[in-house]
Amino acid sequence: ASHLPHANSTRIAFLHHAMHMGGVERQILLTCEALLVVDPDRLLFKPQIVLFQEPGDWASRATDLKIPVSVFPIWKSMSEKAVDSESQFSAMVSHLQSSADVVHTWYG
Repeated sequence: ASHLPHANSTRIAFLHHAMHMGGVERQILLTCEALLVVDPDRLLFKPQIVLFQEPGDWASRATDLKIPVSVFPIWKSMSEKAVDSESQFSAMVSHLQSSADVVHTWYG
């Protein structure tokens, strides 16, 4: 079976600041893993992780599963913007518009 995404697969972007060890990060990985269990050939779902601060320690867990991880460093920390935050934000929005049908985040 092919492991290339199907043209009609739902492209899901999980948006978060970084993949450091924690509850939200664990849930993102568990959800991606569950999608791959029910759809190993990625015919229905094409998950990706989009981060707006830094990769974090757990980003490699996603890439080990062949889940793309994109980083747009908009924030140095949760309270300090990066130097080129406006261009990074624009790049992230363009990326999401062209590569995601659904954007999911846990912020509330």
